[in-house]
Amino acid sequence: MALKEKQAAALSGELLIPMAAAIGAALSGRTDEQVAEQFDVSLQFAVWRMNASGAR
Repeated sequence: MALKEKQAAALSGELLIPMAAAIGAALSGRTDEQVAEQFDVSLQFAVWRMNASGAR
């Protein structure tokens, strides 16, 4: 993936599910489905963000 695409993915992830919120959700034991619903994103995006952010 090109550098700009990586930066865009990181920025979009932070805008839609901030890292602090992802970590809080993980510590609270929320499922990926609950995170997706809470932040109004797809399940696929929620799974990616929870993993990519280091929350899980």
